[in-house]
Amino acid sequence: MSEPIEIPDVFPGVGDVSGKRVVITGAGRGLGELVAHAFSRSGAKVALMARTERDL
Repeated sequence: MSEPIEIPDVFPGVGDVSGKRVVITGAGRGLGELVAHAFSRSGAKVALMARTERDL
């Protein structure tokens, strides 16, 4: 994957995650990166994990 995924400004609301703690594995790219941004923008406290520090 040479191009980064475009991250939408708005995600469908399913439930309130404000203040919730979320751990995202594979957060350095692809779907993990997208999900990490979604939770963060929705007010969750997000911990990120990836194979390398550079990916984060």
